[in-house]
Amino acid sequence: EYYKQRATPGDLIIAEATNITPTGRGYWGSPDIFAPQQIEAWRHVTKAVHGKMVLQLSDYRTAAENALKAGFDGVELHAANGYLLEQFLHDGINDRADQYGGSVENRARFLFEALEAILESLDSSKVGIRLSPFGGSFGDKDSDPVATYTYVLNRLNNYDLAYAHLIEPRGYHVRDPLAPEKGSARQFRETYKGVLLAASGFDRQSAVQIVEEGAADAVAIGRHFISNPDLVRRFQLNKPVNDYDTDTFYLGDARGYTDYNTRSCRTSR
Repeated sequence: EYYKQRATPGDLIIAEATNITPTGRGYWGSPDIFAPQQIEAWRHVTKAVHGKMVLQLSDYRTAAENALKAGFDGVELHAANGYLLEQFLHDGINDRADQYGGSVENRARFLFEALEAILESLDSSKVGIRLSPFGGSFGDKDSDPVATYTYVLNRLNNYDLAYAHLIEPRGYHVRDPLAPEKGSARQFRETYKGVLLAASGFDRQSAVQIVEEGAADAVAIGRHFISNPDLVRRFQLNKPVNDYDTDTFYLGDARGYTDYNTRSCRTSR
């Protein structure tokens, strides 16, 4: 119901991080896509949305194949927010002494192995990637994030992906002191030559600005989309948006999830 409410002609919906094994879960309550019944359950979602919909992946090739079986148009490789691929990338947590640790080339090896595994089954036009260069989720830090992600994004230019999706530093409770004031998209726009998505903390004005100046090709919206199922229409008409209610985030019922309406106020609770 949540995704159906927010489906707008011409938009792209990116679903949440999704598990491919029972032992590879990031959070309680996150969805799965490793069993036939889960594929079938996702089909109900993708049919309801009708628009383009991309599944974020916590792990890789089989889940990518399952996502297409479930009716998704593509997948997003989740290498951000402290998940496993990011843990390999960052030297603050990756202290391995083998071919997956040490140099940035070694630390990025697992990410590109996962990407290439997916590309064995999916065309590159159906694959995006999510990165949080200055995130530091759960203490997951890198000593030189600009150098690390310059390497990664330069190498991603070889794959002709659907997009690269960068999270802005302001999306985190504690700002990385190594994060440039201009943010992720503006920092790496000249590095990455493909379609670049910027995410985190955007309102209509800042979204329009970053696209018009060419620092990003599109902007991903999360929190304001929770409280405004008709957000695309509101942005088109430059109408006010409902405030989101952080007290209802990460809960299990409809409150603060699917009880927003398309008028300028909340439905009654």
